Amino acid sequence: MKICYIAPAESIHTQRWLDFFVQKGHDVHLISYEPPNIKMNGVTLHILPPVFNQLYLDFPLRHL
Repeated sequence: MKICYIAPAESIHTQRWLDFFVQKGHDVHLISYEPPNIKMNGVTLHILPPVFNQLYLDFPLRHL
């Protein structure tokens, strides 16, 4: 099964969920604002680049 997870990559909870799904043999994709602080084997990362240097200005643009 293909799974697309939208969450902060640096969160330990996100990393644990993704590892769980990878161990079950699923095709896992992660959409996040920042790259993870550890290597995530078996996860395809999609990092949304910032348009501005301030999160509050970037938030609406990143969701379009």
